[in-house]
Amino acid sequence: MKLPFLRKQNANSEWTPRRRLADPEPTIRESATVHDVNSYSTYRRNQTITGSKSQFVASANEHDAQLQSPRAKVHALKKKRRSIAKRLFTLALSGAVIVFVLTQLMAKVDVSLYGQVGAMRPADQQRYANLLYDYFGQHPLERFRLFFDATNASQFMQQQGAAEVKEIVSVKSGDFGSAAIVVKPREPVASWTIQSTQYFVDMDGIIFSQSYFNSPAVKIVDESGLVQDVKSQKAVTSQRFLQFVGKGVALFSRSNVAVESVVIPANTSRQVDFLVSGGPRLKLTIDRSVGEQVEDGVRSLQYLADKAIGAGYIDIRVSRKAFYQ
Repeated sequence: MKLPFLRKQNANSEWTPRRRLADPEPTIRESATVHDVNSYSTYRRNQTITGSKSQFVASANEHDAQLQSPRAKVHALKKKRRSIAKRLFTLALSGAVIVFVLTQLMAKVDVSLYGQVGAMRPADQQRYANLLYDYFGQHPLERFRLFFDATNASQFMQQQGAAEVKEIVSVKSGDFGSAAIVVKPREPVASWTIQSTQYFVDMDGIIFSQSYFNSPAVKIVDESGLVQDVKSQKAVTSQRFLQFVGKGVALFSRSNVAVESVVIPANTSRQVDFLVSGGPRLKLTIDRSVGEQVEDGVRSLQYLADKAIGAGYIDIRVSRKAFYQ
């Protein structure tokens, strides 16, 4: 008995290997797919038929390369959107900065007065504006309202001859490149005339010649003759003397004591008399604190009124003592 696997195969029979029997024959579609893969195996995603890796290779018939994959197109659009958004943001930020600079810049100033005071003459308004322009010339950065120092500007104006300006109270924006500056003038408490020129003094003892308020009721009367002497005018118009007079009038007013006039007595330049309305003359000296002398004067007037004592004057130049006659 011969074994089957030892039998000789017929030469005319078709013998097929077992591996081929397990795998079915590919269909026409599958064969075409395999052929296509094999044919384009040298090309990859986002590559042109020439083998270039560039995503932006345009043919002769198109202006923009459209050889990108859908995913690459999405990324390209996002990148373009971000670029446009950055440009728009930069443009908006630049516009905001320009508008801010124009609103802060004080290339032109318009000066006005604070409070219910008299009208300002155009010449004075232009003079104040020129002083501010000179100040800006020395401090260029302060042309912007954000960096403007009102205190320093006020002091500069006072030093340049505008002593009647007490302070700058507000700076408001006007049109592009302009600003409205409001200044507060000094209010005089006493006035006097030297060689046909009227001068004023406020409660701080600052002397000035331009007043926008009504003429003060208190007048400074010179009985010493020093004002007529040009060489002796400094003794009368000194800062210490004027500060004493201004503070004295203001302190008496706060104590409800009305002062009619201030007199510089004869043969002295360090004594000053205050004429009280309906009362005696109060003698004070500039060598002693004006506040202490005003307190002594108010107490003396109250004492004489309580005792119904009439007096022509009260001397309060000595501390803690008062003499009357």
